[in-house]
Amino acid sequence: MTVRRHRRGSEAAGFTLLEMLIALAIFAAAFAIAGAAFLGTSRAWRRGTDALEGMHEGEFLMDQLVAALRSAAWFRTTGGRYGFRLENGEDRYPADTISWVASGTALMSPESPYRRGLHRLTVSVEEPRDGASALAVRALPPFVDEDEVEPPEPWYFGVGVRGLDCRVWDAEREEWSDVWEATNRLPTRLEISLYFDSPSPGEEPIVLRRLVEIPVAGYATTAVSRTEVRRR
Repeated sequence: MTVRRHRRGSEAAGFTLLEMLIALAIFAAAFAIAGAAFLGTSRAWRRGTDALEGMHEGEFLMDQLVAALRSAAWFRTTGGRYGFRLENGEDRYPADTISWVASGTALMSPESPYRRGLHRLTVSVEEPRDGASALAVRALPPFVDEDEVEPPEPWYFGVGVRGLDCRVWDAEREEWSDVWEATNRLPTRLEISLYFDSPSPGEEPIVLRRLVEIPVAGYATTAVSRTEVRRR
């Protein structure tokens, strides 16, 4: 009868210490690669979500600004009381200031006494003392000269806005211009751009841009032109 003996030593079944270390190293490398991919995907997803939320808020803000501009009012008067005003500014982003007489409630503070009537809106980008930059909206009666009164406290709207750029359409030259000197009139067409920081550091800012038609601008231009012809 033959007796079988179990093999011992290096020929025995099982893993050696070296094989265990190699397996652990491979597992650690695979885990590190998978973890890095997961973290990168998570960060990209969060940035995408933040950007999407910011775009929704930015679109709502732009809709309000466009509605306020389209509600621009104009009446035959002297002194340019109903005219559009544009002041160019430049910081890290464009920092224009625009002003016009409006008749709607868009951009208006719920507590403003001028909410239900004509009011002159002045819109710029400012940074409150305790918060991020936003659109600063000031409302005054339409007949008040802004240079002769103390500016009221602004109503901040759209936290996160970093810049405001406005261009007007020059019908005579058929080109966009950063200058508007006819303060007794309204431009027929505007290009409004709002700037927001990108959720990814180092990337270009997010820009929302709209073309805005001013419904009463044609009437205002015709009325002013007739008045100038009569004076001549």
